[in-house]
Amino acid sequence: MAHFVDNTEEMKVVCFEDVENHLKQVASSEYDVMISQYVTLLNFLVSEETLKSSQKLSFEIMNVGEYKQDLRRFLSLNTLPSNDTQLLVVHIKNVIARPDKSLTEEMIACYNENYLSKENVYQVKRSIRDKVNAAVQTLFPQFDLSVQLIRSCHTELISSDSTLHMGVIVPKCSSKDPDEFAEFQERHKSLNNMDNYIECLQEIDMIHIRYAPGRKSTLLFTDLISGNLCDLSVDGTLLYEREKLIEAYLELDKRIRPLINAILHFCQEHHLKNADGYPSLSTYSLIMLILNFLMNGLEHPVIPNLQNLSLDNEFSQPYRSGCKPDAMEETLKKFDSAWKTLTDGKGFQYICGSELQT
Repeated sequence: MAHFVDNTEEMKVVCFEDVENHLKQVASSEYDVMISQYVTLLNFLVSEETLKSSQKLSFEIMNVGEYKQDLRRFLSLNTLPSNDTQLLVVHIKNVIARPDKSLTEEMIACYNENYLSKENVYQVKRSIRDKVNAAVQTLFPQFDLSVQLIRSCHTELISSDSTLHMGVIVPKCSSKDPDEFAEFQERHKSLNNMDNYIECLQEIDMIHIRYAPGRKSTLLFTDLISGNLCDLSVDGTLLYEREKLIEAYLELDKRIRPLINAILHFCQEHHLKNADGYPSLSTYSLIMLILNFLMNGLEHPVIPNLQNLSLDNEFSQPYRSGCKPDAMEETLKKFDSAWKTLTDGKGFQYICGSELQT
């Protein structure tokens, strides 16, 4: 049932119940002897005698739910049994040296370090948002607006010490009448004049208020109490809606956030993220590539496509993020080198902390 062809395959996965039924049919007398001594097949497989006698194979027993969450597994299940179904996972010994921790465990540890352990830091950022929101709503009581976290600050798929991006969210004009739309724009013109926000920000202990270099539409400032660097702009480019969509994807599977967090951490350690004008992939582009892989890059998709966009959509064109060809080539080389290093038995922390050969 778990036959290896010419030693070219390193793993087989068999339903544990099927193994037991198969043994009853093809080796009934041996099966009876085993049961008389060990009571169950499981007891036999995990016994010290069995483990010592198997010189070429090793195996693990886990349920389907555990198997799906273990990123060491390179085989897709041909059927989709329930998550509590027991599996027998058989390996050829010493094909690839595995690290002490699985890749999944290391990614979860990275997530716990970069996000969960800093929950109090993110809470401070949310409190700043709430404070700015209350001040802006008081400044413009005639408008139905709010201040929200935008870019990756909204989904918190960023390092805790990054700039806090906030956007003034204005309800869109629902009328298709040109005159009514012109009136809407005229009525809301004062919202786009960032001079109007300076005094109200000063009143809530924001200091060093200034315009972002070359951008009169964005104010930079620092929260006096926490020391957080912040910026505020009117979100006319749907950045908030974009992050709401990503947030919906994150809610589909609890493994997605740690996976994205780990890959962003890897890219940051190897300077593959867009920062300080470096023409590489942006955080948003990296996140979309990961989500696309989970939708379209696997035999059995992990998540559905919530947008249902056609493959001919214009936003699928290469370098949609400002990433230059040489930076894209360097990124691909780093990821390829990381994959080879992982298959050689090195762990996630190793590929993040070491210079990879490209």
